[in-house]
Order: sequence, then C-alpha cells, then structure tokens
Amino acid sequence: FGGGGGVTVLRTFRLVRIVKLLRAFPDVQKQVRIIVSILGSVAALIALIFIFMLIFCILGMNIFGGMVVEEWDPEVIARGAFVYVAFPGDDLPGLYGRHGVVVDVDPFDHPSTPWKVEITWGTDPEVYNQLGINPEGYVWVTDQDSVSIGDAAITGVVPRFHYDDLFHASITTFQILTTANWNDVLYNHVASTGAGSAFYFYSIIVLGNWMLLNLFIAILIQGFATQKAAQLAANMELMQKQFVEKLGHLDEENLALKMEELFIEMDEDHSGVIEKRELQKILESLSVTLRAKELTDLFRKYDQDGSGEIDFTEFLALIKDLLGQSKSAILVGGDGGSALEEAQKLHEKHTEEQIQAGELHRPDERVRSLYFLKPDNRFRVLCSRIAESKPFDNIVLACILTSSVTLAIESPTIGDDSPLRLALTIIDLVLNGVFTLELCLKVIAQSFKKYIKSGWNKLDFIIVSTSALDMVFTYVLSGMNIDVGVLKIFRTFRILRALRPLRIIARARGLRILVSTIMSAVKPVMNTMGIALGVFCVFGILGMQVLMGKMNSCADVTIVHQKDCDPRDWQTYPVNFDNLYFAVKSMFILATQDDWPDHMFAGVDATSEKEGPYQNNNPFLALYYIASILIAGYLVINIFVGVFVDCYNSAATEIEGTKVEKIKANQLPPIFEDPSSPGRLEVMSIVTTTAFDIFIAFFIVTNVLSMAFESFKQSDFQNQFAIVTNFFFTFIFGWECIFKIYANHPRRYFVNGWNKFDFFIVMISYLGIAVDNLGTSVGVNPTVLRVLRVFRIFRILRAFRIFKAIKGLQAIVATLIHSLPGIANLFSMLGLLFFIYGVLGVTLFGEVCVEGEQRQGGLKAVRCLFTAESALLDIHANYLNVGYGVLTLFRVATGDAWGDILTSCSLEALGRDISDESWEDFTRLLGPDTTPASLGLSRDAETAALDIAAEAIRRWNATTYGKDDDPSWPFPGAGNIGGISVTSMAWEWVQLGRSVLPGCLTDSEAFELEQRGLMDCSTHGYDRLCSSTCGDPILANVFYMSFLCMSAFVLLQLVIAVLMEQLEATSANSAVTPEADFMPGSTVLSTRVFRRMYHRWRWKAGIKDKGLEALLHNGHKVRNGAAPTPPVFDSTGSANTQTRQQAPNGSHSNRVHAVGEAEGGGREGL
Repeated sequence: FGGGGGVTVLRTFRLVRIVKLLRAFPDVQKQVRIIVSILGSVAALIALIFIFMLIFCILGMNIFGGMVVEEWDPEVIARGAFVYVAFPGDDLPGLYGRHGVVVDVDPFDHPSTPWKVEITWGTDPEVYNQLGINPEGYVWVTDQDSVSIGDAAITGVVPRFHYDDLFHASITTFQILTTANWNDVLYNHVASTGAGSAFYFYSIIVLGNWMLLNLFIAILIQGFATQKAAQLAANMELMQKQFVEKLGHLDEENLALKMEELFIEMDEDHSGVIEKRELQKILESLSVTLRAKELTDLFRKYDQDGSGEIDFTEFLALIKDLLGQSKSAILVGGDGGSALEEAQKLHEKHTEEQIQAGELHRPDERVRSLYFLKPDNRFRVLCSRIAESKPFDNIVLACILTSSVTLAIESPTIGDDSPLRLALTIIDLVLNGVFTLELCLKVIAQSFKKYIKSGWNKLDFIIVSTSALDMVFTYVLSGMNIDVGVLKIFRTFRILRALRPLRIIARARGLRILVSTIMSAVKPVMNTMGIALGVFCVFGILGMQVLMGKMNSCADVTIVHQKDCDPRDWQTYPVNFDNLYFAVKSMFILATQDDWPDHMFAGVDATSEKEGPYQNNNPFLALYYIASILIAGYLVINIFVGVFVDCYNSAATEIEGTKVEKIKANQLPPIFEDPSSPGRLEVMSIVTTTAFDIFIAFFIVTNVLSMAFESFKQSDFQNQFAIVTNFFFTFIFGWECIFKIYANHPRRYFVNGWNKFDFFIVMISYLGIAVDNLGTSVGVNPTVLRVLRVFRIFRILRAFRIFKAIKGLQAIVATLIHSLPGIANLFSMLGLLFFIYGVLGVTLFGEVCVEGEQRQGGLKAVRCLFTAESALLDIHANYLNVGYGVLTLFRVATGDAWGDILTSCSLEALGRDISDESWEDFTRLLGPDTTPASLGLSRDAETAALDIAAEAIRRWNATTYGKDDDPSWPFPGAGNIGGISVTSMAWEWVQLGRSVLPGCLTDSEAFELEQRGLMDCSTHGYDRLCSSTCGDPILANVFYMSFLCMSAFVLLQLVIAVLMEQLEATSANSAVTPEADFMPGSTVLSTRVFRRMYHRWRWKAGIKDKGLEALLHNGHKVRNGAAPTPPVFDSTGSANTQTRQQAPNGSHSNRVHAVGEAEGGGREGL
C-alpha cells in the first residue's frame, strides 16, 4: 500500500484533470453550471451551519462538560478511550474520579491491572507518589468490576460523542444535526444530567436538521428554475435562428420545395404526420434541446385538432409563425400566403404519388398483419374484437393479479414435490397461456409494427417471451443430468414476471405522471449520477491516500498487533478505502448516512497496516468524513431532488394536457336569515365574534395540556385531576354547542363542517363519561367495559380543534389533504417497486443463510453450519419469502444498517486450498488410531476440501446425534461456563469444515453433500433440492444500490415534488381578490357569486320587477354609509320576500356574515 503520510493527499489534486471530460458531455455541463451558480449560496449556508454548530457547541460544553459517562460496560474500554479513574484515599472532588485516557492494554504482564491510563485532568506532582502515579502521569488500573483492595479502578467511560472539549463537541453537534444514531447520544446525556437536557437535542434537530439542512433543497430547486428559464429562452431563439437559416433566404418557389423536403425528413415512419418524438429528433439535429414540458407546449400549440400529431397544414403554421417572428424577408410586406399555398399543393401532389407507389398509406388504411392479413380479414377483425373487449381485458387484469399473488407466495422453502409447488406450477402454465394468447391477439389485430410501438407492449412482449423461454428450458432440461446452476440461470427469467402489474399504470393518470416523471428523468439522473460518481471518486481517492490498508483489527479486541493475532482472524473493516472500488462503495454508504458515525470512528481510530485501532488516533480525519457527508450526502444527493421536482412538473403538465375534465354541477349553498328573536340575536352576536373564538381556543389549548398530564400507573391526584378537567372541559364545549345551535337553528349550525366536528366530539365526550359512570355503578363485565372505554380515545380529537382558531394551520392541512391523491399514487408506485424488488430478492438471495437455520435439528443444520455467524442474515431482515423481503427493503430504504445486509448477500466461496494448519488439525482430530490415508483421503486430491468437510460432518453428526434439545446445539457441551469459553469436539469439527470450505457452499458442493446423505434440505416432510448458500457480490451491489437510487433518491424525493406542486396551487388559489370584487362588508362573498345567488332568489321568489343592477347599485352604497336590504331566506331555508324589521342596536337583517357563511361554508368553514 502507498505511504508517505499527509503529503500523499496532494496527489488528489491531479484529479482536477477529470474536468476536461465535461467537454464531451454537454448535459453534464448544464448541471455543473447550476452547481457553480449556487456555490455562493451554498457557501453562505455552510457558514450559517457552522455558526449554528458553534453556538450549540459552546452551549453544550457549559451544560454537559465533564458530566457524561456511558452506561457501565467494561467491554467498551479500549485503547484511546477517555475514562474516569478512582484512586483509594483520593480526596479530589468530582463525580466519577480523575480524567484520563487509556494508552495501552497488557493482560499478560499485568493480569490484575491490564489497563495503562494517562491521567490528563487533576494531576499534581505532589500526590503522584500517594496515588501510585509514575512521574510521567501513567498508572496501571483495573475496572470497577474486578477491583482489589488498593488498586485504582476505572469507574466510568466517556462516550465517543461528548462535550468535554470543543473538537468533540463539534463532532457531537454535527452528528445530532444529521440525526444519525442521535438517540444514543440523547440517552447517555439524559442518564447523566437529567431529562431536561433532552430539549437541547430537540432544538438542534428542529432548527438544524428540519430547517437549515433542508435549505440545500431550496437552493438547488431555485438554481434549477433559474437555469431552466434561461435555457428555454436560448433554445427558442436558437430554434428560430436555425429555421431562418434553412428557409429565410429562399424565394417562394424554392421555399415551398424546401418545406416539403423538411416535412419528409421529419416524418421518419412515412405516416404522413409528425409525432412529438419526430419533432424532438429534428430539433436535436438542429442543436435545439427542449425539455419535456417545453416540447409538449410547443407541440400542443400547433396541434390544432388535438390529434397528438402534426399534419402538413399545422406544420406550415409552425413555419409561418417562426419566419414571421424573425421578420423574414419572404414574409415582409405580406403574410407569405402564396408560398404556403404552393407548399400545400406540392405536398398533396407528393403524397398522392407515394400512396400510388405503395410507399405511404392513406390515413384510414392500416398495414397488413403478419404480411398477409388485410384490415378487413374476418379472422383479424375477430381477434381485434376479442382483444379490445371489456370482458377479455378484465380476464387479463385478473390474471395479472393472480400472477402477482403467486409470486408473493413463492419461497425457496417450498418443497419440490409438495402440493403447493404443484399448484403454483399449474397456475404458472395457465397464466403463461393466457398472456401468450393476449400477445398473439394484439399482434394479429394491430400488426406487429404498430403493436411494438407502445412502451407497455414492449414490456409485455419481453415478459411473455422470457416466461416462455423459462418454461421451455425448465421442462426440457429438468430431465437431463445438467448442473443445477445452469437451471438457476434460466429461472431468473421469472423475475421479469413481477413487472406485469406495471400494465395497470396505463389506466391510472396519477401513476402515469410518476412513470412519465421517472422516464423523463432518466437522462438528467444519469448526468447527476455521473457528477455523483465523480465526487465519490475524488473523495474516495482522497480517503485511499490516508486510510488505505490501515483499517484492520484482530477478532480478539485485546490483541493489538497482527503478529499476536494468529490463529485468530486479522479483519478489515467493511467500509474501507483499500482500493477504488471499496472507496467509491464507502462513499456511497456515507452519502446515504448509514451508521456514518461508526464508519467515521473506524477511520479516526485507524493506525497502520500491522496494528489495531487506537481511539482518536487521527481525530482530524473526522473533518474529512464531515466534508464528505456535506458535499456527497447533502449537496450532490439533493441534486436528485431538484431533477425530480423539475421532471415531475413537466410530466404533470404533459399529462394534464390529455386530461378530459368532467363538468360537475355546482350547487349553491343555502342562505339563512338571522334570528328574529332579540335573545337569539344577542347570543349570535356573541358566538360569532373573534373574542369568543379566542376564548374557546384558550380552553382547547388548556384541554390538550391537561390531557398531556396523564401517565401510565398515575397517582390518585392525577386520576382526580383527569376526572375534574374532563368534566370541566366537556361542560365548556357542550355549552358552546348549545349556544351556537340556539343562535343559528340546527339546520344552519350543521352546514358548517367545523360545527359538525365539534358536535361529534362533544357527544363522544358525554358518552365516555356515561360509560365510566355506568361501569362504576352497575356491575358491567370488565372486558365489555374496556371495549366501551375506547370512546375516551376520541377526546384527543379535541386537539384538532386548534386548527379552527389558526388559519395558517388550516391552509397547511388543506394542502396535505389535497396532496393525498398524489401521495397515494406515489405510495402505490413505491409499493410496486418494493414488490418487484422483493420478488427479485427472493430469487437472488432466498438461499442465503438466516440466523437460526444453523440450529435446526439433525442434518438440517448442516447447510448453514459452514457460514460464519457474522455473515448470516438477521432473522428480521432476510428473503425467505416476499413478505420478509419487503420488510427488509423497507429497512434498506430508510438507510438503517443496510450495509450489513449487503455484506451478507455478497458472500462468496473462497479458496478451497488445504492449509498446513487445517491439515494438521484434521490429523489431530482423527486421533492416533486413524490416518487420512486409511480413509482414502489425500491432501493433493482435487476434491480434498470437500472430502475433509464431509468427514467433519460425519464426525460432528456422530458426536451430536440425539442431542438436538441441548441448549448449546449445534455444539453440545460448548459455551461460556463460569466466564470461561469451553469448546467441544463438535465445535472443533465444524471449525475444521469452515476452514476447508470457507465463505459458503456452492451449488455443486451442496448437491454432493446431499447425495452422500450428509445434508437434509427437506421442508415440512417434502423433499427439496439443496442449493448454494452463497450470494453474489456483483448482483448484490447492483441490487441494493439500484434499489436505493429508485426508492430513497427517486420515489421518496417525489414526495417533495407533490407537496410543492400542491403548495403552489394552494398559494395561487388563495391569492387575495381585489376589494372591488367583493360584496360590501364581506371578504368572502364575491360579486360574481352574489349575482348567481340573486338570480336563484328571483326565480324561487317569483320576483320579476326588480333589476339586479339596481340592487347592486344600492349594495355599493354601503361603502358610503348606506345599507341596502336584499332579500334573504329564513332560518329554515324557505324563501321570504318580505323585508325584515330592523333588529336591535341598528343592526339590519341582512347581516353580511350570514350570506358570507353560505358562500364560504361559514366564517369557520372547514
């Protein structure tokens, strides 16, 4: 490995040469320009983040400095760890003792005091001799669990994340800022300083993570928007210039000929019309690149008949518009009509000649199917009717659903001769037949050329073809003596069948937007991935210069040097920088922030190639990891967000253009008269005031706080307090309902959505009180009483009434509600992605061993005995079936320790050479009476490793036979007894087998062991072919990285796009209407709506002698102090043409808020 210390870092600057490659990728240049344009904003944001961190670092050092220790565990003591040491007779004040750092460990020369500690705080040369500290400040100590009289002992270990100094405070604050394992830091500090310190961590997350770090997204989206506007203007100008250069200098005759040639050039498929794809291609040939939305807008502008195609007449309109905008000399002084007419005649003549020559078909003529079936062929017509019929379409959809269900049932644990396997096989044959029939019908009906144009048909063709190949090869080769691995290759075709549900997307507009977004984002995402890969390479190579070959340790943590580790394993940390592949992979893991603190400390603790880790050996390497996360994990990754927000808006606009809106009949809300009774009118004047709303809002907030006072196993005081407050607030809210119902009349009261919600909560509260008192006074079955007390839960809904008082919260809730359809489509797409990858995971990694399989009884344990415990998949994260696979993928999508799952799925068989140590162990275990030669075994044989492993299994089975119930199975007699690790012969035989067949078993090895009767893979009494326990490092990396890109970087980021679109729509809809457009005294009822209400009133009342303009004229006099008296309805909703008498206090019967409630659903309309 390369050396040279920190000077080697300078080699990284040679990577600047990679910038020259941008010349060959103009699209990547655009995104780089966006990044460059926002560097100033990003630098300001990073500076703001560091100022934020500095403030909280200083605050944290003052609150937590020198006060935090980890929960006691002697195993966390390691070289370089900060510890507290207590000395006998030491009178130094402190919580835990004197602060120090562990510098060495020597359990051989100092068995009772193995830890060498350098005392860093509280040292005084006068007390060195008294405490047993040598002049250099070192002392050998033990831990508090093993302390003897007179020994100094470690009483506490400082956690890796703490606030004892500025450097570690900065690292700790940044970790909390990224929310990576922040709860562990929280628990340590709360345990040491009290629960109140939790608010410090909550503040960092709310202010730092939820606000500051998300500004990266805002800055990037703003950069994309600016670049998009500039690029659109440049493209339109370039397009106009290119067309003018081609046509602007021609006379009328040559112009007509040139336009005809240009149209033929654009019409690639000779269909007589131009499709959007063809227009895009010709524009790209002119160096004009338009985004999907821009191209759609341009195409839609000239597609006058909405056919989705541009004919020659519409093409001429495009040319005329472009030349007209450029003020071409041809069109100056006229509209160019003669040239366009000449071009039209020339095109019609040329088209007729092509039709007669057979080069072009008439618009209503379809091509022949299968080269001989004409459009009017009876068989073709019959196939077309069947393929386009609704019943047949429903049958296909049912088959798609059935296929998905069978894929979900599929599992490697299903026996080969079980009824379930037989049923799945038969269903698979039937489904393949139906889908093949559908394919044939559509090809015959449409012709293969037209059929294959559709992207969905292409997908279906691939799925049906691969399914047919899978079926043919499986049944043809199954009876032959062929390697099992060959059959598995053909069975991977079954993976594509999981894509069949994608065909449903064509029927759902919301899902089509998502798919269109993903498809349109492929090119910009590839550009972004190129930028990300470049950044990963730069930071990865930088990491190689300082960490290559140094991130090693012994399996026994008490062993420091490699020379002392033998025969134990000298291990390399999984996330390392030993070569470029591992470096880029490590950067990808860091970008997803998967346990980045552990990965950072592995680098910070690294020492050299031959020495194990030393805590904080190179603390400034933490800055490298922080820079990597900021640049790779936030800036680069958030570029994906900007790309998908932009592509989502474009796709939504394109789909919106094809949407056919249904006309809905809007029913005007009822209009009610104010109460005529002075008492009811007085109550209404109270309950409709802002002061009353604030008064009720105060009780709502107080009610929420009182409910938060409850706890599990609460005291008698808490019980009494809960009862009293429940009665009190139920009484308050009950009287609020009574007052409003009395003032408004029930019919008017229940028009308002919030009133309905209030009434429901009040009734549920009274019902809950009744149930509690009924259970106390009457002997009700406790089980029934617990069920009835569920009504108590509804009391928490009172908290939602706070939205009623805060209009801003109502706007946010409205945005979320209107976003639900889009988010539901997104989750549907995400579920489909999880299902497809779940099926893929079961197919690829379903045979990888899972924790617990090595503890099965008898020979069933053999298959996974050769896999090391650290390489087993977790029992909660595996691919034994699609259900477990989906749960595993959900964990991967959230970035929770997905690197460990990747490592297990990347397991591969290592070398099968017999080492001297393994051969000696084999000879020793056989004993003096048996030799390898007597068993017919030779070290030089080609199958020596498998033969030794087979003998090890025989001896293991003989040793453990009949001991399946032993707690230490599969190694009966082994374990930890009295703190001492005890091995057994069974354990030694298995270790021998692992040493000769390291890693995992291949298909051929598993098959051979099964044939020798040394492995049992049957399940539920049915035979099952034993297969490999290996994964595949290439497929595993492609599988997980592509899934992370699709889920975490694509679909989950589209949530932001959906919410942003809805926020923009909400902002547009809530734009303030000019005051003149509202009725006098109202900020809700517009003049336009009032006109419609007036016409309705006139029709119902039968009034024909009063003009609307006069009424509006009188209405606008209110602005000058006058008050009109328009007609209203009484409180029951009946028409009333009589003018009401004037109410008390000069208030007129036409209270504007009454009409306003009818328009907006009430002042408190939901």
